[in-house]
Formats: sequence, C-alpha cells, structure tokens
Amino acid sequence: KLTPLNEPAPAEMENIALHSLFAVQPAMLLEFPTKSQLEMSSSYMLPHYLGRFFVEAYTNKKEELFHDRRINPLKAGMHGLPRTILLTGDRDPLRDEGVITAHLLEKASVPTNHVNVENAYHGQFMFPSRIRTTLLEL
Repeated sequence: KLTPLNEPAPAEMENIALHSLFAVQPAMLLEFPTKSQLEMSSSYMLPHYLGRFFVEAYTNKKEELFHDRRINPLKAGMHGLPRTILLTGDRDPLRDEGVITAHLLEKASVPTNHVNVENAYHGQFMFPSRIRTTLLEL
C-alpha cells in the first residue's frame, strides 16, 4: 500500500534494513537546472516538460517538492545508506543529478560504485540487453 504524502509512513516501514541499493538514473529534485538538463532538454525520452510533469505528479503542493524527505532524497540524507551501485547515462538529462548523488554518497562514507555509460540516454536501461551488458561491466 502506498502512503499518501500527508500521512506518516507506516510503523513497519521504519525498521526496514537495506543491504544494498541499486539506483538507475536517479532524480534528486534540485532547485536549479543542471548542465545535462540544459543540454538534453529536448531529449525524446525525457523532454523537459515531461520531466517536470513527473516531478509535480508526486504532490499537489509545489513547496513540498524540494523540502519533503519522502520526495527529495537530498533532504533525507545519505548517511547510513548501504553499499550503492549507481548507473547514469551520458546522454541523459538526469546525468548530473546522478553524478551529484554519487559524490554525496561518497562524502557520507557510503561505499559507492558509479558507472556512467557512454551513449546511454534516459530510459535505455529498461531494455534487457543494455542493462545486462552494463551489469557485466561492473
């Protein structure tokens, strides 16, 4: 069951132990555009207007987007996260957000393996052959 943002998380969610984290093209909901967002704003897989639609779909209160830890991972903090494998694509509008995420994880002493895949665009890791090839590189 999904918990609405205006309700606290269920008690059973408080003590979930993660052993590892696999993040694919993470969005960090930055309050400013990144270089990759500007360069790839007309990307056919994630054009700017569609990316904004997905972000705003999380809540009807715009002010929550950047300040609620359940929506914005930057507000939740990185300390205590498990070993993380993070994939980004060099032609993805979210590339720089992934690079920032990897940096913040390393700064928080989280064991991190960040792989930026050449010629990979947003959504490309949905294709089984691409994800298999990428995982073999790890």
